[in-house]
Amino acid sequence: MGWRNTLILGTVVVAVLVAAYWDVVSEDPNASWQSILEEPEPTPPSADVERLVDLRPERIDRLTVTHGETRATSERTAYGWTNTSKPTAVNDFLRAVAGLAVIIRVHDQPRSADLESYGLQPPAGRIELAGERRPALAIDLGHHNPSATGIYARVDDGSVVLTGAVAVWEVDKVLEALGAAAR
Repeated sequence: MGWRNTLILGTVVVAVLVAAYWDVVSEDPNASWQSILEEPEPTPPSADVERLVDLRPERIDRLTVTHGETRATSERTAYGWTNTSKPTAVNDFLRAVAGLAVIIRVHDQPRSADLESYGLQPPAGRIELAGERRPALAIDLGHHNPSATGIYARVDDGSVVLTGAVAVWEVDKVLEALGAAAR
């Protein structure tokens, strides 16, 4: 390619970049080259999100997880979590539980029949968390909602809520990590 073709190609590239910049600036007059070329800042989670539990993972010293017939327990020691070869899996699980949000409140004062219909009597799964600096906490997990995007849950025998279906996946992951202790 000769110098003329290179010059023409360079001019076309600059013209396209200037046109793209003007297009962006017309939508946002405060835009700059830096704001266009940099990766966008992550959007912080909304303060309006209601969390399933108010939980600080570092304050949990013991957890017991049950799903179906499988049950496993782990305790925090100075060296990490017991009964697992993957201690990071327990920490990841606690962070995931702390991040679960309430999608919708289903029943504030559920009756026994309501609990059965949501798979919460008896619960399909249970997460029990305890810590020296916090009261014990129990989360019952029930059936998936009809579209399978959420799961019915109940914290400390309170209201029935719908939370993310990822809760069951997280329970299965931590049970696998605690597999040697499952009984």
